[in-house]
Amino acid sequence: MKLSDSKDEGIVNRDLSRRSVLKWSGALAAAGIVGIGLGIGADLLIRPSVTKTTTATGPTTTTTATGPTTTTTKTATGPTTTSTTTSTSTSTSTSTVSGPTTTVTAPPVTLSYVPPLSPSVQTTVNTIIQNLVNSHQGESQYYFADANMFFGDLYKVVTKNGQIVGIVPEDILDTSNAREDAYLSASDVWADKGLRAVPGELEYASLFYINTPNRILYPMQRTGPRGDPNNANFVRITWDQALIMIANEIASVKSTYGPYSGYGGGVLSYYGMNVGTIGNVSQGNGVTAGGDVLGDPNWTSSTYNTLQDSKLIVLWGSDPTVGSSCARIYMWYYALAHEMGIPVIIIDPKMTGACGFADQWIPIRPGTDIAMMLAIANVWFNNNSYNIDYVNKFVEPTGFASWKSYVLGQTAGPDGAIARTPEWAAPICGVPADTITALANLLTQAQYQPSHLYYGWGAARQTRGEEPAKAAVYLNAMLGNIGVSGGWPGQAGILGDAFGYYTNMRGFGTYSIGAPFVSYGSAPLPPSPYAYNSFTGSQAIFNSGSSSPELCADPVLGQAIALAPQYFSGAISQAEFYSVIGNNSNFPAPNINFVMQFGGRYFGSSAQDQNQIRLAIQTLQMFVDADRHQNGSTNLADIVLPLTQFYEDEPSFVQIRRGFVYVQNIIPPPGETRPADWIEVQLANLLGVGAQYNPVMQNVSWEDWYSTIDALNQQAYVAWAAASSTQTLLGTTPPAWSDFLEQPVIRLPSSGPYVAYSAQISGSQPFATNISPISNLNSGKIEFYDSYYETFDQSKVFGYGWFPGWCCCAPGRTPMAVYEVPEESYFDPNVTTYPLMLLGNQHPKHTSGYMGINYPGITGEIVQNFVWISVSDAKVRGINNGDMVTVYNNRGACVLPAYVTSTILPGTVQMWKDNYAPNEDGIDIGASVNTLVGPAITAIPTGSEGRNALVQVSKQEGQG
Repeated sequence: MKLSDSKDEGIVNRDLSRRSVLKWSGALAAAGIVGIGLGIGADLLIRPSVTKTTTATGPTTTTTATGPTTTTTKTATGPTTTSTTTSTSTSTSTSTVSGPTTTVTAPPVTLSYVPPLSPSVQTTVNTIIQNLVNSHQGESQYYFADANMFFGDLYKVVTKNGQIVGIVPEDILDTSNAREDAYLSASDVWADKGLRAVPGELEYASLFYINTPNRILYPMQRTGPRGDPNNANFVRITWDQALIMIANEIASVKSTYGPYSGYGGGVLSYYGMNVGTIGNVSQGNGVTAGGDVLGDPNWTSSTYNTLQDSKLIVLWGSDPTVGSSCARIYMWYYALAHEMGIPVIIIDPKMTGACGFADQWIPIRPGTDIAMMLAIANVWFNNNSYNIDYVNKFVEPTGFASWKSYVLGQTAGPDGAIARTPEWAAPICGVPADTITALANLLTQAQYQPSHLYYGWGAARQTRGEEPAKAAVYLNAMLGNIGVSGGWPGQAGILGDAFGYYTNMRGFGTYSIGAPFVSYGSAPLPPSPYAYNSFTGSQAIFNSGSSSPELCADPVLGQAIALAPQYFSGAISQAEFYSVIGNNSNFPAPNINFVMQFGGRYFGSSAQDQNQIRLAIQTLQMFVDADRHQNGSTNLADIVLPLTQFYEDEPSFVQIRRGFVYVQNIIPPPGETRPADWIEVQLANLLGVGAQYNPVMQNVSWEDWYSTIDALNQQAYVAWAAASSTQTLLGTTPPAWSDFLEQPVIRLPSSGPYVAYSAQISGSQPFATNISPISNLNSGKIEFYDSYYETFDQSKVFGYGWFPGWCCCAPGRTPMAVYEVPEESYFDPNVTTYPLMLLGNQHPKHTSGYMGINYPGITGEIVQNFVWISVSDAKVRGINNGDMVTVYNNRGACVLPAYVTSTILPGTVQMWKDNYAPNEDGIDIGASVNTLVGPAITAIPTGSEGRNALVQVSKQEGQG
């Protein structure tokens, strides 16, 4: 890509990017393959014309090369280094040496320059080419994207004889261009013109995912004891048998245990027995911060292209190289920004994949982020180096003064009145005081403004994780980075231009400007009186008008199930029960006795403290798991239903970057697998609520299921394409349906960058902190302190609270971000027994959401589930790389190999989320990190605190 039109010519002046070097190398490899068949070298196929002149004059030697211009600039916290190689488009090499002058001009490189092939060689070449052509006969190609797995990426899936044989890049963009840099300018790149997604580990893993020996193909009924994964004996049953048994049990449970006795959404809500949950395990703490500080509970975010205006990128507890959704898109743009000369700093307990394009890695102890944040603010306060003008204009002054007083040690926090200096923070977070000070000073230098300081969702899943999430917003406000292009990206990190969305049955999940919308005529559900109201201030994170009573926090659903028998028998009080599950004391108690999950892993790997989850399942009347593979969840179920997966699902409109794709059914569902919506429609019919749940599909047979949905999608597309708003949005009339199916992708025209909160900074509207009906936030500015939390009765709003109050606060939430000694940390008394801090990462880079690790072909070939352990920690335990070890604490134990590495902070170990699979001794041989982490939730039960835990690691006997 030619980046000479970058805003800063001093930083970037190149015609060849690192990315295009990779593509150029790929061209070399391809040319080499062709050259073998043609009997010539790869260099003759792709090299430019060369004129070589040798002049005999003296000892001086000068070489001038032609080719792309390349400039590499690296700017970081240390000295600036610039390396420049300049060339033009045609190569001339001039060497000045002694001797006579000789001029040699190479002829143009064309295939006619190659000597003709002999008849036998030509026959061989023809045979090779024909065999390649024949091998692709009968193939079909489909455009594909999946909202859960490959969100934002468009690919083509190649099938033959009803099987997927390959996944390749799409061909809509860069149709005949081997090198994007040959025609894309920097502005084109940032506008997302012509950038193709390249299939990677996730797509490769998906091929194994659909063709594994443990694929569930038929409904099954358990014959062993409930909740015992070691006696998970199943017999095949028919769909009619399975559905009737499930419907009968649903009716029986509701009759026996009342209207708050089921969990599973969908049809259970229409049947009047579904229990909803509060908050969000993944993003709850980060969203809480947005509600408290900005009055914004939504995932308001800037677009990717604002990164080009950053002068410094700091990724704190965020690794864009792993995870689901848009992670890999983030990574590409971060890497591009770094390639343009924008320095990148990573703050993380381990050397993440993002460190591959970073200038500096700062290791930090897990769970101590807020201590370092407070120390950075302390440096700014003492030096008056923060953006005082911005703060005076956009930050509420009284709360800001309160937090400043706390940071400087003038007023007390939970641990007393202490100046939160770098020297104070260093022994807590393990980062030297000089490093903290240097980072604080770097962030306020004019040459690094604006800076993109992003605190990740995963890092906030810790004890009182909403506090560092809030403090990160404070720091960005003090830098003047909120509402500024290139500054703080917003609640969700950085997102692309949203348009359309995955439209499943009944059209759930569409954006306002959406893709074609299919209505299935579902009756609206009345709001429950036992749902948390939505406010635009501190409580904005809760769902407004939820149809399901929200009676417990999402991260502790298992505990709500397990403790219910004790509560209803009188063994524990309401206060004891509600304090664990986060329920409002005025709300009824959940009494969940029926659970149904679809393609999830909550019961079986995703939820914290899986041993407790197993005990909870044993109390149920029935647990139904609809899934794709036999796994930790299905091994605990009473009824297992075979579920289709992304390549086998119904046709639907799916979001991609700046547009949508119509994903058709790519391969037929194997065996008797069925999509989740088909299952729920059948259950709704059996329960007598089919006309309310989905009248359009109520009487559609399985044989007509996909064709009916395809016809409904066609009707929706035709109506959408004819709408004047659509034509205005696209700037053209969309193609007719038949033409659209030939290339079923719609993309919005490129638009300018969107900057989150720019309207507030421009003065056109206030921050929403001015309209919360329950909070004391009312300034319309960025709020550092909410006095509402000084006096509120938490038990009447959010449950009972988990931490002692401080100052004048009621138990639970503090009115501003402060440091408290975290549980499950290096400062926990249990550290003498369990001396290592466990990082509980959610996703390896090859998996997303409902894809696990333990599938043949994935394990070992793509990734191995190791426990990462530092060299020093391994040495004192006698552990060598690859040894089988036991990772354990008071919750459980896992057995897996050790990965001994210097890329993780000593005193810290890390595991992936995997498949819960306890053996007969209760040892988890599937090695799910959630066997070891607890179910703690934040003071306001909106997010998870259970991603860190104290553990010990020991080498298994009989090794080495």
